[in-house]
Amino acid sequence: MRKKIRGVLIIVLFCITINFQENSHTIANNNEINHRDLTLEYSVHDPIRITNDQNFTDYGFSGNGTEESPFIIENFNITTTSRIGIYIYNTTKHFVVRNCYVDAEEHGIAIFSVDDGTATATNNICINNYYYGIAINSARGSTIFNNTCNYNDNGIYTGDSAYSNILNNTCNYNDVGILWPSFYSIVANNTCNNNDVGISLSQSTGSIVTHNECSNNYDDGISGSAFFNLTINYNTCNNNGFDGIGLGGLSSHYSVINNTCNNNGMYGIWINNEGSHKVINNTCSNNAYEGIILSAWDPSGGSFIANNTLTNCGLTISENYVDAYLSHTVENNWVNGKKLGFFTNLDSEIISDSIYGQLILVNCTLTTISHQILNAATKGLFLYSCSSVTLLNNTCAYNSLYSIKSELCTSLIIINNTCNNNLHGIYLEDTDSCLITYNFLKENENYGVNLRTRTIAKSENNLVHHNIFLDNNLLGTSQASDSGTNNLWYDSVTQEGNEWSDWSGAGSYSIDGSANSVDLYPLGGPVVAEFTQSILLVFLLSIFSLFLVRVLSKKIRKK
Repeated sequence: MRKKIRGVLIIVLFCITINFQENSHTIANNNEINHRDLTLEYSVHDPIRITNDQNFTDYGFSGNGTEESPFIIENFNITTTSRIGIYIYNTTKHFVVRNCYVDAEEHGIAIFSVDDGTATATNNICINNYYYGIAINSARGSTIFNNTCNYNDNGIYTGDSAYSNILNNTCNYNDVGILWPSFYSIVANNTCNNNDVGISLSQSTGSIVTHNECSNNYDDGISGSAFFNLTINYNTCNNNGFDGIGLGGLSSHYSVINNTCNNNGMYGIWINNEGSHKVINNTCSNNAYEGIILSAWDPSGGSFIANNTLTNCGLTISENYVDAYLSHTVENNWVNGKKLGFFTNLDSEIISDSIYGQLILVNCTLTTISHQILNAATKGLFLYSCSSVTLLNNTCAYNSLYSIKSELCTSLIIINNTCNNNLHGIYLEDTDSCLITYNFLKENENYGVNLRTRTIAKSENNLVHHNIFLDNNLLGTSQASDSGTNNLWYDSVTQEGNEWSDWSGAGSYSIDGSANSVDLYPLGGPVVAEFTQSILLVFLLSIFSLFLVRVLSKKIRKK
């Protein structure tokens, strides 16, 4: 029997996949499939309780229990204070529950411990049940389609019921629309809106979740953990309170493809676990933080992130090791109509063409980034484990998190950049020996510059001077923060610091943070005009040095 079920499901899966890929709107717009006839003449009926095959006959249901002629339970209105409206347990015969209206105390329809491939529930309305509208447990190969399960604790639940099909159901206004589809199930073309969570996945290894609408949910559209080899594609997950699609915890190997995740309260797509994942051809717009965030923590994983379109949000890859960053392939993604630049292992390169909407640099050295406009991209410019990188004349504005952020970097030169209206301005984490000068930092919600120590690799020996700080961190006491060591907030040679819009005009300027730093020499007038006189020559010499390094290296290679 199990081989037969698997064979049938493989055929069903193949047909559904081909149909969805070739015509993604056919099922969604097919009124014949989606229409639920709410004008049926229901017969009022007491709760139904079936605990063996003979009970089907005892109730007088039509059919003989074969696959060709299943027992039919249909057209009943079961409104009751009993625990369960329709309960079917420990049977071996085929049966169909259809066109019933069920409002019970705990479960509308409960199907437990029946033979593989024998259970079908279709065109039922199950509302106001305290626990589950429809609950399937230990019923492998079940089919649940075209039901309406609203205003329950959980709309549809399938536990320990692998190879099941959950199709074309409407599950709205529940705590969870569809809860825990089991291994190798198909969850397709369901509408799960206005729940706490639209679809919650757990132990759903090998399942396909496709063409569902999961929007306007209080938490996530689709969320889950504890599964492997899951495919999530062609879903619409918009306007959810947290994530459009949020996947994490003891899981690996996702394919998240062709989904639309817009206007969510946190992330469009969030993946937070080990393994190699495919994140391809998704559209993520106007999410409050990242459009896509990947935290795999697995140097051997190697995810593939390609052909995604991000608008007013960006991509974040958050790893703890260089090798983990380098294991990923990131290509042909777009942020605000411009390329997403993901660069690794650059040496003595100059990136000056303003063609990027967001830039991510990993393990790069002696590289210059200039004249980029990196706005509304979550993190405009992110650097990890880079050294001797120069950031010059870039504009990073209206990013929901950081204008410029570095982690575990050294000897950066950050000069003459404009960072305004971000959550954070320039944010250096565990980064040392940098020069931050002649930047314009305006109206960032938190600090204009933050030198933060998070690990044993401290933010130390950084030099911050001749920057303009204008109305940053308006709810705080300082426009900058320093939790590192031995950082200077002024030029000790010229005895000139930074311009602070909230400086009293007398004395030093205090910097927030555990370092108890101060700017001993705050400035009272414009400072950026001095850039061409005191800094430009140094910068041009550094560019010329890079050029010489490249020329000499080529000559050495030829020899």
